[in-house]
Amino acid sequence: MITAKKYLEVTDVKHTGGFCLKVQFNDGTAKEVNLSTLMKTPPPVFQPLKNEKAFAKISISPVGGIAWECGADLSAEYLRDYKDAK
Repeated sequence: MITAKKYLEVTDVKHTGGFCLKVQFNDGTAKEVNLSTLMKTPPPVFQPLKNEKAFAKISISPVGGIAWECGADLSAEYLRDYKDAK
């Protein structure tokens, strides 16, 4: 029998202030992720997120990562492995 690989997905995300997020994953782990380093020199699609109000409007994307209204998104794997993640 072939079984499907279980992919890492974000199950909950909360803005905790500044460029910090509390992220819960489907493997039961949770991390505080500080994206300040990314936001110092953000790629063009992340530019609107330099405004904290825009950054705070975060949601879980249909593919299991996180996304913002401006079109920026990050995968669950990126968040788990991000160097500033705790």
